[in-house]
Amino acid sequence: MRTALIDGDSIAYIMGWNFRDMRDDVNLMQYSIDNFVKSIFVVLEATHYIGALSSSPTFRHDVYRYARYKGTRGEDHEAIAYWKPIINDYLRAHWGFVSLASLEADDIVGWHSYNEDLGERIVCSPDKDLAQLPGSLYNYQTGVMETIDQKTAERNHTRLMICGDTVDNIKGIPGLGPVKLALQLAKGKTVYDMYVDYFGNYYGSIIYEETLAAVTVLRPGHSYESFFEMQLSKLVAIKVPDEMNSFEGMIE
Repeated sequence: MRTALIDGDSIAYIMGWNFRDMRDDVNLMQYSIDNFVKSIFVVLEATHYIGALSSSPTFRHDVYRYARYKGTRGEDHEAIAYWKPIINDYLRAHWGFVSLASLEADDIVGWHSYNEDLGERIVCSPDKDLAQLPGSLYNYQTGVMETIDQKTAERNHTRLMICGDTVDNIKGIPGLGPVKLALQLAKGKTVYDMYVDYFGNYYGSIIYEETLAAVTVLRPGHSYESFFEMQLSKLVAIKVPDEMNSFEGMIE
C-alpha cells in the first residue's frame, strides 16, 4: 500500500494562475485538474490517497495572538479568486478531497504522515512548512522528490520557530536569522532560551508556546491534537483505480 497525502491548497493557485485568461472554460479546467491529480498517482505509483483542503479560520487564528495569523496576506489575484472555489468544489465532489473544521490541509496531511495503517506515505505539496515532517516529500509543482530524515525535519522546524514565516505572519524572533541562529545553537541555547532572552521571562514563555502551536504541523503529540484526533482518525484513504496509476490511465 502506497498512499499519496495530497495538500490540495496549492492546486487551486497553480491551476487558477494557469487559467487566468480562460475563465469561461470550466470543462477544460476540470479536464486539467483530472490530469493533474492523475499525474501524481502515476509518478508515485500510488495505490491510495487522501486529498486535503484547508478550512478558515483555523485554530491558529485563536492561538497565535502575538501577531494576527496570516494577517499580512493580501487579496488573491483576481483569476485565482475566481477559480479557487470552483477548483476546490470539483476536488471535493469528483476526487473526494476533504476539509475539517479549524484545520489546514497541512494538518490533515501531517497527522496522517504518521499513520502506519496507510502503508508507505508520501506527502505531496510544494509548501516548505511540510519539510518539518520526516519521510518522503513530493513537490508536485517542481516534480522533485526528497527524503527528509529526522534530523533535517527538526532543523527545518527550528528554522521556522526562529526565523518565522512571512507568508503566515509568524514573527519568530526579529533580527535572528539563520547565521545568528547557528551561533546561538552552537552556544548551547535552546529555542525556548532564545525566546526568553528576546521577549523576557513572562512574554517569552507565552509567545514561545503560541509560536510552537502555530508553526508545528498537527501530528501525534501536538498540543492541540486531542481536539481534532477523532475527526482525523475517521478519514479513510481512497483507493486509486488500477487504470489511474499508469500513463495508460491518463485522459487523452
